[in-house]
Formats: sequence, structure tokens, C-alpha cells
Amino acid sequence: MISTFTLSMEPDDYRSPRIGRRIKVHEHTGTIRYIGEVQDTRGIWLGIEWDDPARGKHSGQKDGRQLVSPFSIFSLRVAGTGSFIRPSPSISYGQSFLHALISKYVDLPHTTGHKETVILGSSNGAIEVEAVGLDKVRAKLARFERLREISLDVDEVAWADPLGDIKKACPNVRSLDLSNSLLPSWDMVALIAAELSALRALSLNCNRFSTLTDTKIMHASFLGLKELRVDQTMISWPEVITLTSVMPNIEYLEVGYNDMKILGGTAFQNYTSATKLKILNFDGNELEEWSDVMMSTASFTTCIFIHASILMISTNEWIRLYDSLERLILTSNRIRRIMLAEPKKAILNIKHIGLQDNLLSSWHDIDALNEWVPELQTLNISGNPLVSG
Repeated sequence: MISTFTLSMEPDDYRSPRIGRRIKVHEHTGTIRYIGEVQDTRGIWLGIEWDDPARGKHSGQKDGRQLVSPFSIFSLRVAGTGSFIRPSPSISYGQSFLHALISKYVDLPHTTGHKETVILGSSNGAIEVEAVGLDKVRAKLARFERLREISLDVDEVAWADPLGDIKKACPNVRSLDLSNSLLPSWDMVALIAAELSALRALSLNCNRFSTLTDTKIMHASFLGLKELRVDQTMISWPEVITLTSVMPNIEYLEVGYNDMKILGGTAFQNYTSATKLKILNFDGNELEEWSDVMMSTASFTTCIFIHASILMISTNEWIRLYDSLERLILTSNRIRRIMLAEPKKAILNIKHIGLQDNLLSSWHDIDALNEWVPELQTLNISGNPLVSG
């Protein structure tokens, strides 16, 4: 059997080093931050910011000197996660969405004989599969149209296919998992999502996207989305606010383990995003200030569940952003105190809060919750000093 994929785009444009491109070397993923020479050495080096801090050796330096070329600066989002590697065949730059889909869901026959060709998509051969005994392959490709859930977690998806191909291949997908991928930006995610009009749930955990600054390309991409998971993506709260502004039907939002320490409070109260958000999950962050959390989410005041265990959030600041918020999850954060609410600061719609595994040590903090969330029905505070000491 011989299988080939011929893309209408130029493969070299996606399978060669570029600043900001995501790569995988063996089991380690990272982002290219520098391409060029390094002093006192010969040849080209790639400066990589690794997702796993343990893989890093420095912060974009050699012999203590920050590397600066006329074309780029090797700077990092997380200090100490950088190192240099040589361009080599062992570096994977990923694959397209449909390549990953076919590789995972179609078991191509490994036999010899007369070869046939089947075209996937509607782009006049944009994706072409050549193999032996394609009757079974054609049947499996046809089933893509019936797929409702697709998981391409750890399958190195790095870019979208030509316009229309994804929509033609799997138009009925409602749930998509692209966690641990090599997608470089939200723009690329939007290009894929725009092809899936039935998409309702999207998981993007453990990715590293470039900083989100503009949503122009996204306005038609997430209109039907109801659930979004972006755990361990290093996303910031301002980016979350920007994202939800183009997700008018989002109901469940998970932003755990993103090292969030402060949300920003009243700075974001003018946004009118995510007016249908019901559940907001901050599990495993570093939020400390209850008032910051409340003020930053103040427009989601119909939340039902809050888990504030080891976070460092100001509850007043974020609740106002989501008037529909019903659940607030703050498990495993670092909230120590809940001060009494100022007049007119009450959050009326939150019914359920999860504050387990935080640092609350006084029952006065629990008493203060009544002023913040007078309609509260359930509260979980297990794992705090006040109940575990």
C-alpha cells in the first residue's frame, strides 16, 4: 500500500522553521522564538521556548548575554524555558486538520496490488489518497460526514486545510478536541472552527497560542459554540474577555491551570461578552483576591457554581461580566480572605460556589459570602484550613 496526501497549499510553507511556529521534538513541544546565528558558533540555530519548563536551559541567552539580531529578539513568555537546537529532520512541524483526521480514523490497508485514488474534500484534489483496495477506505471516508465527535488530542494538528475541505469532509461535528496540538494562533483555530457550523464544544487544553490582540477573523467562527476548555494554555484574563466577545452563546468556560494571579477587576466591566455564560471554572490558578474575582466577573452574575480552591481571584471584578453566571469554580487557588462586600456590590445570580483547597482560615470569611452572593445555595469549602485544621 502507498498512501500520499497532496495539498493545494505549499507544504514547505508549513513544514519549515518560522518565528512563532509550533514544533515537536520527540515528546517535547515548543515555539520557535529565534532563527539565526549564535555568537562563537557556526550555522543556523533555532531558539525554542519549551512548554515544559524542565526542558529549558536559559531565557534566550548565551553566556549571560541576551541574543539580539537585526531581525528578531529571543524573548520568552516564561523565564527559563528556552534553549537552542539545530534544524533537523527530527523536528515535527505538524500536519493539517484533515491529515490528522484521516491518519487517526482511517486504517489504510497495508497490501500490494492495483492502486486506486480517492479524493477527500471538494477542492479538485486538494487532498488525494492513493492506496490499494480503496473500497473500504471510501466507506470509512464517507462516514466522516456522520461524525459528531472528533478527538485529535496529541495528533499534531498545526494548520487548517484549504477553504471548504473541512466542511465537506465532516460537516456535522458538534464536539472537537484539539488539545496538545501544534496550532500557533487563535486565527488558525478560527479557520478550522469556521468550517464546522454545528460545533458546540471545543477543547484546546495544553496549547500555546500567540498573544490574542485582534478578533476580526473570528466573528463568524464561534457563533454556535457553547463550551470552551483552555486549561494549561497560559491564556490571560484580558484574552478571555476578548475571546468571549465573539462567542455570544458560550455557556461553559474552563480556564484552569493558567497561572492567573489577578484578573483586573473593574477594568473589564464595560465588556458585554458571554451574556449566556453559566459556569466559569478557574480551577488550579493562583488567584488570591476575592474582590478582584467578583468585580472581574460581575457581568456573569447568574453563575451557579464557584470553585475557588487555590486561586488568587477578585470575585467582585469578574462576576459582573457575566450576568447569566450560575456556577463559579475556584478550586485550588490561593484565596485567604473574603472581605465584607461594599454597598451595591452583591452578586444576585450565583447559586453554587466551589472554594475547596484554598487558604481560608476563618468562619468570618464564610459569613461575608452572604453579602456577596445572597442567593447562594451550595458551597464547598473542603480542604481549607478552617475545616481541615
